[in-house]
Amino acid sequence: MLLNRYAPFFAVVLFPISLNVFLYHTILVPSGWLMGVLLIVPNLFLGYAYQKYYKGMFVKKPSL
Repeated sequence: MLLNRYAPFFAVVLFPISLNVFLYHTILVPSGWLMGVLLIVPNLFLGYAYQKYYKGMFVKKPSL
């Protein structure tokens, strides 16, 4: 993601991992909630920043 070549793709790939870490650290180990927040916030920012690339994933009938 440093070279910004496949950043939207890797943001989608890494989001479930970050979400899992966030949920683990907020629900099961509440003392580590800050680590979960520090991982999920940049992912949410990237999701917002690359939302134009993700619009095709959320349409009912994609155009080919």
